[in-house]
Amino acid sequence: ISYPLFERLDAIPFESLFSFFSTRAGCICLDSATAGLRSDSLSRYTYFASDPFATCVLQAGKLYYSGLLQPSSVCPFAFIKKKLQSFQLSTQPGLPPFQTGALGLWSYDLYHRVERTCEPKQSVTDFPEVLLGFYDLVVVLEHATNSLWIISSGFPVCEERLRLQRAEAKLRAMKAQCLSLKQKQVFFPKNTPLQRKEILSDLTLDSYTGMVEKAIGYISAGDIFEVNLSQRFHATLPAKYSKAACYLALRKANPAPFSAYLLFGKYAILSDSPERFLTVEQGRVETRPIKGTIAREKKFFIQ
Repeated sequence: ISYPLFERLDAIPFESLFSFFSTRAGCICLDSATAGLRSDSLSRYTYFASDPFATCVLQAGKLYYSGLLQPSSVCPFAFIKKKLQSFQLSTQPGLPPFQTGALGLWSYDLYHRVERTCEPKQSVTDFPEVLLGFYDLVVVLEHATNSLWIISSGFPVCEERLRLQRAEAKLRAMKAQCLSLKQKQVFFPKNTPLQRKEILSDLTLDSYTGMVEKAIGYISAGDIFEVNLSQRFHATLPAKYSKAACYLALRKANPAPFSAYLLFGKYAILSDSPERFLTVEQGRVETRPIKGTIAREKKFFIQ
C-alpha cells in the first residue's frame, strides 16, 4: 500500500498563504471563507495548490493533455479517469480528505457530451469545458484544529523509491516556505472600483422582461415549476487590475463556505458560492442546493 507523505504544523493566516499561492501558476484555493463565522463541518478545510505537474483541457471540442492534442476519438471522461488511476495512492486516515490529485473546473456546457436535449448554443466566450490541473502537493488549513497540513505525493514519478524522494523534497521545500510566510507582512494592491456604466449586460431590459414573462407563462401552464433566468455581465478591466485583491474583497463582503479562486493563465474563476453541487463519499452522493428545497415534516416520511 502506497501513501502520500505529510506533515502537520501550526496554522498560518489565510492571507499569508493566499499571498504566496495567488501569484503561482495554476493556483487553486478552495476556501471555507465562513470559518470562524460558523462551526459546522462545511467550513472545516481550506485547500491551496499550484504548479500542477500536468493539465487537462477540453476546449472547442479538442482535448489537450499538458498541451498535447489528443485524438478526436478519445472520450474526455475515460481519458481523465485513466489518468487519475495512474496517479492514485491510498488515503492517509486522519488527514483532510483531499490528499493531492486533480483540481479544476467542469463547465455547465459539458452536459452536451452526456445527453442531447437540444442543440448547444454557440459559446460567446472561449472558456474551456474542462480545465484541470494534476497536483502532487497540497497545503490545507484545518480550521477546527487550527492546524496546517502539507501533503505531498511525489507524482508524476511512479517508481516507489524515487516517488518518495520527490515527495520528501517537495514537502521540505513547502514547509520552509510556509514557515517563512509567518515572518512576512502581507500587502495586496487596491483596485480602483469599476463604474456602473462600465459593467454591461448581454441583455436589454426589454429582452430580460420578456424572458420573465415567458417563464411565468410556462409556470402558469404547468409546463415547469421553476426556472433559473440568468444574464452575463462583462467589463474591460484595467491593465494592472488585481484578481487576487478582487477575490479578497469579494470574500470579505460575502463570505461563503464553498468559495474558490482559480487562476490558469488568462482564465480566472472568483467564486463565493453558498452551495455545494455534488459530493461523493463511499458511494453516497449528496447535493446541497439553496433553492427549491424545504424541510419536510416527520409525518411525510410516515405517510
